[in-house]
Amino acid sequence: MPRSGKFTRKIAESRRRRGLGLLSAVAVYLAMGAGASALDFKCVEPSRYRNLLQVFDDNPAVLSSYFGLAQLPDMNACRAFAVTGTIRDGDGDALINTVVQNNGWLDVLYLAFDGVHLQEEIKLAHIIRGFWLKTRVLRAAPLRYEPDFATPWGPPAVGANAPLHPGASQLSSLNSGLEAFAKRGDLGLPIAGARNVCIESCAGAWIAGVHRRALPVPPIAVPAPAAAAAPEIVTARPRLALAVSLNTEKFPPPSNPIWNTPVVPGAGPVLAPAADRMVRDKCAAELVAGEALEGRVGAAAEDLARNDFSGVRSTPPALLGQFDSLRMASARLQRCVARAFESERLASFRRQCDPSCDKARLVASFDRMAREFVENRISLSNLLGAGQSDRIGREWREEEPAGPGTWIRRGTSNLFDATWTLPGGNQATATLEIGRVADRIAAVRTQANGRCIYQGAVAADGKAARGTYTCSWVPGAYAWNATIGE
Repeated sequence: MPRSGKFTRKIAESRRRRGLGLLSAVAVYLAMGAGASALDFKCVEPSRYRNLLQVFDDNPAVLSSYFGLAQLPDMNACRAFAVTGTIRDGDGDALINTVVQNNGWLDVLYLAFDGVHLQEEIKLAHIIRGFWLKTRVLRAAPLRYEPDFATPWGPPAVGANAPLHPGASQLSSLNSGLEAFAKRGDLGLPIAGARNVCIESCAGAWIAGVHRRALPVPPIAVPAPAAAAAPEIVTARPRLALAVSLNTEKFPPPSNPIWNTPVVPGAGPVLAPAADRMVRDKCAAELVAGEALEGRVGAAAEDLARNDFSGVRSTPPALLGQFDSLRMASARLQRCVARAFESERLASFRRQCDPSCDKARLVASFDRMAREFVENRISLSNLLGAGQSDRIGREWREEEPAGPGTWIRRGTSNLFDATWTLPGGNQATATLEIGRVADRIAAVRTQANGRCIYQGAVAADGKAARGTYTCSWVPGAYAWNATIGE
């Protein structure tokens, strides 16, 4: 269970027994403020470029030619990293360090982490998209590294029935190298099986990838979201807003059913919209050729069917030749796509790190992106997705891990002035915007530190509410409850 869930249960149990005492309040408050990075970024050793040379017949020139590179990669750099642990403050900065240390050659993140941290999730997502990184989630064993840029295509199909024409022993020049690489004994990912999870804030990181996959998946069907019930407001709505913000500036209206669709690995398209446009632009010729060959294969299959498949007795069947041509076209398209992604990722790195990487400037830039997203994209209309009720009371007496609070309504508006008494007697103040739809409640809290999102349900008598909340500057989701006065 994620650490935030354990905290919530412990807090609830403590309140049921005797209320929140000073010592427990101090402990929770300090835990909420913990700032150390907790995600672990581990190099996938076989993805070091010196090891990937095996795919290219140990020839750096072949590697450079395949990717269309003007210079050789840093052979000690890692192309893939595994990201494990529980998200905490500073993890976005740690990812920036990982990208910079690998000189822009980092390409793929294997995600296996958990935890709830709104601001850090948003920051991670913008870094992943900003550096044009791919994301992967492996749902089941084997947890194994596979090159992201090519797959083996095997020998031509006609070879079983007729002599091959010269040079046609393989459909792809990388086929023998890929087969040799697949036999390595060190392809296991540095992810413990028990920690192979991608939940909560990990979903926001996954959707930020320009090319994202959740494996293994059925060959055709896209997995449905795991939960049929409406998602929890405090995490799902801001995450969906993040996904939409990364892909388009046009937000759907609050009544759109998309706001009830949780963001989970595997439930979105493989390519981000920007990546899809890039591939269609740079590989237009290969796509057109592939579509034409696909049509020819279909026509050849129809000819066989009209003749009761008598043509399969010929040597070789005409269909096999057409099929091999289509597979060769697919291998060429795969190379074009690999070149396009490599070019775009390296260009993104140069834009942010040319002539040198100023880490402080990069951190400040992505902090600003995350802050602007929270300020401009998280609203009550996005959270509730429906018209609001005025039945929100006038005075709320609220309890949460950091201390008790009082929320006082401003006139007839949905704005409240709030004060909390912290451990040691200090006070914190903020404004809250509260909205209600039926028995659902949501609130956006704004103060100097950032924003918090509250969600929950109102009791049948309308005099009490409870739920969970998360803040942009601390990790985890925490329990709250309140009595509502008229």
